[in-house]
Amino acid sequence: MTSARMSLLSEQDLYLFAEGTHRRIHEKLGAHRVEGGTAFAVWAPNARAVSVVGDFDGWDPGAHPLAPVASSGIWEGIVPGAGNGDVYKFHIRSAVGGHVVDKADPFAARSEEPPRTGSIVWDLSYDWRDTAWMSSRSRANGLGAPISIYEVHLGSSKRAPDGRPLTYREIAAPLADHVEDLGHQLGIEGAGDLVEQQQVRLHRQRPDDRDPLLLAAGQAIRELLALVGQAEAA
Repeated sequence: MTSARMSLLSEQDLYLFAEGTHRRIHEKLGAHRVEGGTAFAVWAPNARAVSVVGDFDGWDPGAHPLAPVASSGIWEGIVPGAGNGDVYKFHIRSAVGGHVVDKADPFAARSEEPPRTGSIVWDLSYDWRDTAWMSSRSRANGLGAPISIYEVHLGSSKRAPDGRPLTYREIAAPLADHVEDLGHQLGIEGAGDLVEQQQVRLHRQRPDDRDPLLLAAGQAIRELLALVGQAEAA
């Protein structure tokens, strides 16, 4: 069995990709739903042969070979019937030493939870219902306004009792609590001090000051979680 041929890559795509200036290559590489199946594409310039294996073909390396696209190093093909939720990998046979390996998709829209390493076909289209927020956000998005950036690595910040990373749903409420609590702590411990994080400086005027940015961030997480719940219930 061979993979159907219908390329998502235009000559302009290949030109920009070779030039290193394609800023939306994620829309071309990876796995993308098309009529009747899924289009797969991966950059493997040192490969002798590439196929896509997954739930849809019994993980058979010979079922859906991909075809090289000119001299770009990209391999692509369409797998009829492959759809949302199918786990897959790229089966790559190297031109160097005959090395053979199954690799996860670097452009995957979704991946299995560790310790599993498969990529998952997923359609990212979503019917957003945030017109009111979008129409008002420009009022708080001035280029001359100050900005504070707080960063957290969800995979290591907190884990379940069995040691696995928490899902987004599981981490949402504890993260909101932590961010709001941090806002209170910064307001007290940073009183009268110049607190510097990266290149952003915050000056605390009074001992009872709280960091409004962190408190707002905590509330935003709660509101986002509520919106997700409403969307799922609709």
